Amino acid sequence: MNSANNPIERCLTILAEAIRRPCRRTVGGFSALAVCLVLATFAQAQDESSGPSERQDRPVRNRAVIESLKIQKDLSRSAAKPTGREYDTFDDMRQRKIAADPALIDKVAKYHVYKLTDPNELADLTRHADLIMRDVRGASVAGNSKQLSVEFLKAYKASLFKYLKDLTDNNFVVRINALVLIERLYDPKSVNIHDGVPILLEVLGDKKQEEAVRYLALSGLDAAKEVGQARVVDERKAVNAILDMASEPDVQEVTLEQLVTTLGNLERPHRGDIAERAEVGKFLADTALDTNMPARVRVAAGISLGKLQTSGIRGWNFRLQSVVMGKALQALIDAHTAVFINDEKYRHLALRLGLAIGAMKREMADNTSVSEEEKKDVTEFTQIAFAVITQIIDRADVNIDPLQEWLKKNDNPQQKRLAPRAGDLVMIGQKPAG
Repeated sequence: MNSANNPIERCLTILAEAIRRPCRRTVGGFSALAVCLVLATFAQAQDESSGPSERQDRPVRNRAVIESLKIQKDLSRSAAKPTGREYDTFDDMRQRKIAADPALIDKVAKYHVYKLTDPNELADLTRHADLIMRDVRGASVAGNSKQLSVEFLKAYKASLFKYLKDLTDNNFVVRINALVLIERLYDPKSVNIHDGVPILLEVLGDKKQEEAVRYLALSGLDAAKEVGQARVVDERKAVNAILDMASEPDVQEVTLEQLVTTLGNLERPHRGDIAERAEVGKFLADTALDTNMPARVRVAAGISLGKLQTSGIRGWNFRLQSVVMGKALQALIDAHTAVFINDEKYRHLALRLGLAIGAMKREMADNTSVSEEEKKDVTEFTQIAFAVITQIIDRADVNIDPLQEWLKKNDNPQQKRLAPRAGDLVMIGQKPAG
């Protein structure tokens, strides 16, 4: 079939062009769009490698990219293009020369957002998104009156998010572009508002959305959290969606890595009352202990487990938490030895794991119910782990013997719960049955 008439080929070509542009967030050195390209290609490859009967039996989501490209919702026809004079006035507002006009700002925002659905614009996927970001960043630095800039950016971003929500049921290319734009709008150097977070949560919880699209929703939530726009109620909704998504069959490893990373970035993730945070801790620990997982996923889970704020969980087992994080450190070292992780990534992950171990130790210091014996064991672990991590960062020979001896002494098969209300951890080195 001619690639020009093949929607999948056209989609992948567009995405391949898009990932050449810089993206603020990366996973394993790859841009978020590059990860989406991999996920989309994987879904296509699964279908094409199967016989007709197998394709018929596959879950719909494995064919969702192909099906969604048939959707043509061109909203650009319902958005009037601003006149040249209106653009001049808009630029004056952006440069803080005059006060914000919400109606005109809304018109410009609607036009550029809806142009993302124009089939004739797909050859240059990010042009209108780049124009939007130019206006946003220009408003952050131009002129003398900060208050005018704040008013302009709040009004502009409110309108952008309002119309971006209309793109979440469009075709795959449009939704990918919309989710990337939402993430870019959460910029530490700009004025930020909450309005994009509900869109991200809705997409994340929608099982009809492709994995690649939900992956970008996770990345967007990280960006929103970074600039202080994820509220407690948002974090609870995110935890529910993340744990539900993690339990779905055939979730790709790169997505699972982002799932556990987002849980760690939320810091206080929990379902329902505070004591139920142990459910999140159990999920992270099980992932960190799963020897069938790549080391980068296990280490990401260990890092998030260390960042978990456990002060509200009665009876939290810091010794068992240390065992899990020690196993994650061991997995990182083994992966580097086997040349599965390069030197730069090795040191970066080791540093992040060290910071997470330090966070765990601080949590223990604030917990008055921890026994002196447990404190002694955990303190010994942190000292050993810090020594190993320092050796990794300094590119010195790593002496793993003290860590292995500590794990052997403290890895008690009878200790299976991080907290009384948590379920049993999966036995170390084993996968759950079924």
